[in-house]
Amino acid sequence: MPSLLTLPPEILDAIFMLFDDLATFLAMASSCKRFYDIYNHPHMFFILRHVLRDALGGKGVLAASLRTLGVEAIIPKYTLADADQVLNDVQALKEDKTGMPTTLKEYKIHFHRARVVQQLEVLYSRSRKDRFTRTTSRLTPKESERFRLALHRLWLLGLYTRTTGVVQDLCMNADTRVPLFYSRYSAQDVYDIHDVLDWLDEQVDECLLLKDMRRFPGFYRFKSLFAGPCNVLKACLEPEKAEDHLRCELHLSRDAWKDDVRLVFISRALLSTTRMRELQPIIVLPDEPGLVCWGCDARPGHRLWNAANWDYPPCSLRPEMVLDLLPGYLKNNCYERTLLAHYLGITDSFGATFLRDDPHWRQTDALAANLLATTTTHMNAAQILQAMCDLPFLANAEHRSYLQNSALSGVTNADLLCGRCLIDLVKDRLWVFWLDVKLHATPMEEKQNCPHGYNCTLQAVEPEHAYGLNHVCPDT
Repeated sequence: MPSLLTLPPEILDAIFMLFDDLATFLAMASSCKRFYDIYNHPHMFFILRHVLRDALGGKGVLAASLRTLGVEAIIPKYTLADADQVLNDVQALKEDKTGMPTTLKEYKIHFHRARVVQQLEVLYSRSRKDRFTRTTSRLTPKESERFRLALHRLWLLGLYTRTTGVVQDLCMNADTRVPLFYSRYSAQDVYDIHDVLDWLDEQVDECLLLKDMRRFPGFYRFKSLFAGPCNVLKACLEPEKAEDHLRCELHLSRDAWKDDVRLVFISRALLSTTRMRELQPIIVLPDEPGLVCWGCDARPGHRLWNAANWDYPPCSLRPEMVLDLLPGYLKNNCYERTLLAHYLGITDSFGATFLRDDPHWRQTDALAANLLATTTTHMNAAQILQAMCDLPFLANAEHRSYLQNSALSGVTNADLLCGRCLIDLVKDRLWVFWLDVKLHATPMEEKQNCPHGYNCTLQAVEPEHAYGLNHVCPDT
């Protein structure tokens, strides 16, 4: 029986062309001498070009990626006196659909960016197209091409933003930014760019939602552009490190570029109602009357969740982030927070801890002794959300009344909720869930309730007070 190694070269070429990832491509090429000879043949770059086009999503996307790399190569040479020359040289670099990378180093850069865009497209598909998207995008080929094209062009705008010197100055001013960046794009192109940029802003907002920091108008857009697609993806995958991934080292203009679409349309006399109707969003969703958020009636375009897709929750509902949804100052109570993190089986990103080795605490605190002696498996986001929906019957009438009168009373795991309503559900119920866990862990032990409950400020700064009273209760 013939083996893979005995196939004719043209068949092996076709097999190489099936890849859309450079690392896999090179691994196969180095796996044996037969494959290495195919790879090392003079037509290797022809194969690489085909693979790269597939990875990027077509000639148009490749042209945008090539232009970004071309601009990236020339802008470091300009001084503050070269403003006019920058505009001329950048505008001279067009998106050439016949161009190709010429070195393996360039191919590696393009493949890396292609992989980042592919991963972001999966997130975009989950957000805007199909909430059942898991590891593969469900965008149509046309939708995918428009999304990828817009994202590669945004990579270029972010490059201008991060570059020091004259290019950054030109990009910070709308009068020069519009000709610098938008001059070669159609009205639909500009619309797509800002549609995708709005979506990136939403991802940054979600990653930083619970961080205590001052916001200014355009904050998220500024972060999205300055960080660039690669770091926005890292922030989505590691929301607990979002501040590091989205860090902006320079305090630049707070111009949010929100007005760019209008400025471009004015410059091209496109603000008539007829011309505006010609613009189409990347994704046109069918009208599904039953597909709305149970809590606030938000429709698709906002992502909707129920038990069917809880394994891909909002960033702020990842297990390691859930502790920040404890109400009031309870989230800063090192005693309660540490025990809850242990019970959920998660690593607390806040780093809260209490003196678990103190002999007095170990001997007198039955709750800590029982929970710390218990081996707990890691609870994922879906299990935590299910626990919020499965709260048992509570003996305390006050707590029952609290749940019955909350805005999300009656919601089940089958009901669709948008991201903000899902967060509200956990905020409303996490402390009640934790109270029930504590009562089952130490049914005979009762600590006196702090009069201020979870709103007590002292629990955040005095461990002895946090330990000595129960703060998992409302402010009375």
